[in-house]
Amino acid sequence: MILSATNRLHMMDEAFLRRMSGKIFVGRPSSNARRRMLQTIPYWALEPELLDRLSTAR
Repeated sequence: MILSATNRLHMMDEAFLRRMSGKIFVGRPSSNARRRMLQTIPYWALEPELLDRLSTAR
């Protein structure tokens, strides 16, 4: 089994992509989902203002 990930699918080699048996698109998480992911970082390592800025970034 081979698992790969990219943010630049359009730059991937066509021959490589043909050999992949399946493709799964994972979209950008919502602001709330990003906030929940970032909240797993210890509270002392991430200031509340930075958490807000990162979770609402586009």
